[in-house]
Amino acid sequence: MPTLAYGLFTTPADAEHARTIIFSQITHPRPLRVIEHAHEVHDQLLPKLGPRVRRDSWIGILLATVMGALLGGVVLGGVLGDSPIIAALLTGMAALTIGLMFTGISRSARARRLIDRLRREVLAGRVLITAEADTEAAAR
Repeated sequence: MPTLAYGLFTTPADAEHARTIIFSQITHPRPLRVIEHAHEVHDQLLPKLGPRVRRDSWIGILLATVMGALLGGVVLGGVLGDSPIIAALLTGMAALTIGLMFTGISRSARARRLIDRLRREVLAGRVLITAEADTEAAAR
């Protein structure tokens, strides 16, 4: 999974200096991508934040829908029968799924707030530098 670091700088010269330091501190070969955001921030350029916002939400929604359908089948005496053990297991799984869904939504909201804050800073004239290192590729 890629790891992401970011920093806000007041001038492009400060951002360029930071970029130079980042590349001078690399001690072993590792895929590294450093991007400078000077006038706008694109979600796609923040790989750990942008796409994860949508992915976490969709995973939570999908799991809640599937578990809700299964639980509904048990409660209504449909597909899986009326065994109390099965009902208890599925109720527990549904509760777990709902917890996961709220966690995904919460994580998404936090990431969205961070992206919005960074975007406001960049629009106000600051320069954002993001550095992404693929730690899995480095381990190979």
